[in-house]
Amino acid sequence: MSHPTDDGALTVTLGADLRVTGVQVHVVEPLRDPARLEEAFAAAYAEALTREVPVATPAPSLPTLRPKRVVLTVRPPTQAVLDRHEVRVRDHLQPRRPHPREQSGVSDNQCVRVVLPPTGGRGRLEVDPGWLQQTNGTRLGAAITEAYAAAYAGADRRRDS
Repeated sequence: MSHPTDDGALTVTLGADLRVTGVQVHVVEPLRDPARLEEAFAAAYAEALTREVPVATPAPSLPTLRPKRVVLTVRPPTQAVLDRHEVRVRDHLQPRRPHPREQSGVSDNQCVRVVLPPTGGRGRLEVDPGWLQQTNGTRLGAAITEAYAAAYAGADRRRDS
């Protein structure tokens, strides 16, 4: 299960459990910026997921039903509701603390770090910008793959304990 990015710079390979099992960097130059690398990786990961998800067969057609008319009365929010909303927004804008169940993994060369959320998924990719400027595509792909393998191993150890 692999798919390259639209510009062909990066390919992400997923295993049957939808974990990253390989990353190949074909063209490293457009990925020298950590933000651009994260963006390209996210796109390739999402594309690999969508390419491999089986399409469900459509349900048999149902008779067309006419919608019922619904009348809603909209009232302005109370001050208490507005205050709760302000607290939620303020809390959302606070710096994000790492979740205690997040699992991170680091490549052997200590230049790439992956932080997996407790719910699974692709996680966050953090790369040393200085190293990114001078590495080649083979080493970059290998380091990302190593960091994911380390993060998955840590998550498995945590789950099994």
